[in-house]
Amino acid sequence: MSNQRESTKLILSESEKHITGIKSYVQTHFSNLENQLKETKQEIVAETEGNVRLQITQAKNEILAKINISGELTKLSISKYEQLASEIQSEIRIQSKEIEATLNTSGAFNEINNKLININEKEQSVKEQLTETNGMVDEIKALLLNNENLIEKIQSNVQTQFTEAKAEISQLQDLNEIKNQLAKTQEKILTEIHDCKSVPKDCREVQNRGYNTSGIFRIQPMLSLQSFLVWCDMSIREGGWTYVNNRFGEHWLGLDHLYELTSTKPTELFFELVDWDLKKVYALYDDFQMGNELESYRIKTVGNTTDHGENIRCADYHKARWWYSSCYSSCLTCRYRPMNEVKTSKYFDFGVHWVTFHGVEQSLKEARMMIRPRHG
Repeated sequence: MSNQRESTKLILSESEKHITGIKSYVQTHFSNLENQLKETKQEIVAETEGNVRLQITQAKNEILAKINISGELTKLSISKYEQLASEIQSEIRIQSKEIEATLNTSGAFNEINNKLININEKEQSVKEQLTETNGMVDEIKALLLNNENLIEKIQSNVQTQFTEAKAEISQLQDLNEIKNQLAKTQEKILTEIHDCKSVPKDCREVQNRGYNTSGIFRIQPMLSLQSFLVWCDMSIREGGWTYVNNRFGEHWLGLDHLYELTSTKPTELFFELVDWDLKKVYALYDDFQMGNELESYRIKTVGNTTDHGENIRCADYHKARWWYSSCYSSCLTCRYRPMNEVKTSKYFDFGVHWVTFHGVEQSLKEARMMIRPRHG
């Protein structure tokens, strides 16, 4: 009986040692497991770690509670020892499986940790790529800004060129109008030149073309822009005379035409005077020249004279038109008066007169003024 008790004590002692070893192993394993869990990123696996720790704590408490049962085994009867030892061994197998499962859980945590490391590496790579992308975005933004500035500059240049093109088109249109006007003017000038070539310049040229009968002809002096009709006398003193003034029919050629006919070549000035008895006298000047409108049509010279020509010296002396009444020695443009009309004014209302031919009191019946180019 004593030997059986000793044997039981020995078994219990070995069981306690075995349980203590298992307990130590479990504690060491759990300690290592806790250290491994601490290495895991808490912000990502906090919830999982809490659950695992809770399970480990519960398992630990259960194991410790069950191990504490061994203290009561001494109080059990030897008859129940084998059953208790069997239960303990069964429990140990269960705990071993749980520990193995826990170890497998640790491997899962290691895998998670590795995945987290990979995730961190990928995250770092993504951050680097994002940084690089941001740099590229900044470069693209700079390029876009530069392109926008370039586009604005191009648009401005295009607008400027468009405005200049419109102005040039407008100028071209104006030039086309000017061109058309010039073409019309050229055509008109050519026509006038042709007409000038075909139209005689004076009655002397009319005569040179074979017309020997007095009459109305069209002439165009060199300085005249248009041709006009004149009376050409082909009978008096070899003919070729252009009428300037005829007080029988009240013809007056005009100062501008008179200037045009006398300004390009030496000109003879001829007067024919007729009284009421039809007596005729003549006055001839060999170098008649007069100014234009800017020169107030001033008589520049009359040259030498024959017959009754001295009376026009009044105009040459006074530097005024001979037909002004202020030059009272002669006035062929004064008021025309019939033969029996008596002069009533005490001033210069003398009528058509030539002082060396019936004086100033009697108005002449007819008076003609003619010009022609001088021979030689």
